[in-house]
Amino acid sequence: MQWRPITLLLLITSIFLTAGCNGAFETDDVAYILSVGIDAAPNNQFTITYRLAVPVSLAGLDPSQSQAKKSSTLVTLTAPSLSEGRNLLKSIISREPKISQTKIIVVSEDIARNGLDALLGSLTRYREYRGTIFLAVVRGSVREVFEKNAPDIDSLTSRWVETIFQSSNESSYYLPADVHQFYKRLKNESGAPYTALMGLNPLVGENLTNSEPDKDKGKELLATQMPRQSGNRLEILGTAVFKGDKLVGFLTNKETRAMSILLGNFNRGFMTIEDPLEPTKAVNINIHLDTKPKINVDISRDIPIITISISLDGELIGIPTGINYEAPAFKTVLENQVSNTIAEQITSMLSSTQQLGTDVVNFGYYIRPQFTTLQELENYHWDSKYPQTIFKLEVHTKLRQSGLMRKTMPIRKD
Repeated sequence: MQWRPITLLLLITSIFLTAGCNGAFETDDVAYILSVGIDAAPNNQFTITYRLAVPVSLAGLDPSQSQAKKSSTLVTLTAPSLSEGRNLLKSIISREPKISQTKIIVVSEDIARNGLDALLGSLTRYREYRGTIFLAVVRGSVREVFEKNAPDIDSLTSRWVETIFQSSNESSYYLPADVHQFYKRLKNESGAPYTALMGLNPLVGENLTNSEPDKDKGKELLATQMPRQSGNRLEILGTAVFKGDKLVGFLTNKETRAMSILLGNFNRGFMTIEDPLEPTKAVNINIHLDTKPKINVDISRDIPIITISISLDGELIGIPTGINYEAPAFKTVLENQVSNTIAEQITSMLSSTQQLGTDVVNFGYYIRPQFTTLQELENYHWDSKYPQTIFKLEVHTKLRQSGLMRKTMPIRKD
């Protein structure tokens, strides 16, 4: 019976040991870092911009002033590393800086092209940097982006970041990437890392790209190139592609959508394509994946051959020409037009990544079952084989829905 008092003593002791409040902080004692921007500075230094939450404004104690402007504040300093930057930040603010609520880390194009190896160590090792923090590359100055980003709908910048990345599958013109995903792709032998591409639009309302027109009436765009005249200057459009830890190039919005289709996470997207029967006009279609792409990689020869089969579903949104594309004969013509357009964009994306030598689709995962050991897979050197790979692509589209109209009739004109 002596075990009963011992058990009771252990239970009482465990109550105090598992309380979980020994590391707690009062809200008034901490400063939450919402986002971190990193620019290059002389002598291998970094110019680090922190966006800090302002708790008083978040509590609604100062309603007379702009919530968007008062919900956060910026602090910019120069340091040799993120760790030292955090130390210096503590000498500026009265509270203890906390990174646990950081939503995004943004690096400039210059730093990304020189390599992120100096930053990844802290991001993956220190416990306060969560693996779900978004990563992005900015064309230009990150500090300028932080200073001039003024969300019009969401008053909180952190809320804007979280919402815009979570809803990226509404168009797939940009794809979210976080610290964990980037590091995982960096370390394996199957693919290459990527991040979303950001930039400040000059708001001149002009077409800032030299892309050639094709059957898709939408423009080939990167961040900073969208033709518009108002709104928040910051935009996310396209993909920053890495080879190892170094940025080597960009994919446009259409190429990013093609990459999303091959990755199998394409949710939906609107297309404005050339009318096959009246090329001077366009047809509006909403497309989505029917099933995930079927991909087979044949490495039995010196040059790998990748066979891809894609099935898309579509919904008719608008037919300005009045042609009855709901009729089976006309529908087949339009389905072929959609399939050919998507196939051209996927081919363009694959060609771009082959020129850059980066397999952002992770085709390397499909060759893993063909090796018995990890060493054999590494000795195959998929990265060196990818630029010479031959692709065989098939795209099939079915327009299964016609919206709220059963039959298109031309508008009566005098």
